[in-house]
Amino acid sequence: MVPRSPSSNLSRGPVVLCGNAPGKAAGASAEDRCVSAGRLSRSTQDPTRGTGNDAGMTQQPLSTVRRKATMYAGLGSAVAGTVAGAVFAAQWFSGVWNGTPYPVAVPAATAQRLDERTQAVYDELGLSHATLDRDWPGGMDAGGYDCHPVGLRHFFDNLRDTPTSEPQVVDVHNDWALKGVSLDEAVPALERVRAALTGRGWTVTEYRRTPSLLEMRLKAPGGSDRVTIESYPGNRLQVAASADCARYPAGTPLDSAGNPRLPSPQAPSVLRG
Repeated sequence: MVPRSPSSNLSRGPVVLCGNAPGKAAGASAEDRCVSAGRLSRSTQDPTRGTGNDAGMTQQPLSTVRRKATMYAGLGSAVAGTVAGAVFAAQWFSGVWNGTPYPVAVPAATAQRLDERTQAVYDELGLSHATLDRDWPGGMDAGGYDCHPVGLRHFFDNLRDTPTSEPQVVDVHNDWALKGVSLDEAVPALERVRAALTGRGWTVTEYRRTPSLLEMRLKAPGGSDRVTIESYPGNRLQVAASADCARYPAGTPLDSAGNPRLPSPQAPSVLRG
């Protein structure tokens, strides 16, 4: 028989010699020495493997840290979202409570622009035979009667029969009238205005025609200026322009009534010579 080499014994696993197991006193029983030798053999086979308790001690802290990191990250996101939402809500409520401030505009410049709007209308009416009604109670005006305080905090004040006006805020108006224009003449005249001005970006916002009334409202391009053309008894045709309320700058010249001074109207220029 060929004797086995030591390597062949190793390939078949560790050999436990119960009778000569190390690590026990001489008086230990054979069974104790066998168990001790078996433990020593397993430890020798895989010296890098620890016990179950050792593995738990190395893995437990890492998983705990991960859980805490996830929890803190979620908590931080929730706090940040709450703060952002609170800031947005505060800004929104402040805007609603105080309202949108009126734009700032120089009344004299607004009056001149409205004068040009009405001149553009007259140029397209084609009523060369009509004359300017110099008794018409109109003209250029800057008043603040319709310019009330804005914002929710003034809601109940604005419900009164005579709500207060916002200081230093006015809306500018300009109107005049032609006389000697019958209703039959006014209808085609307004159609000429409609065709010409809508081709230049104006918008017709309202048109009414009855047996006794003719009215057309237009909105000028590039802003909120409005022009109204309306027939009146006595063969008169009114042309009126208006702008939205605006706050005038400090130092604006005022008249004796405390309203901003405005230039004299020029339109219709051919009838004011």
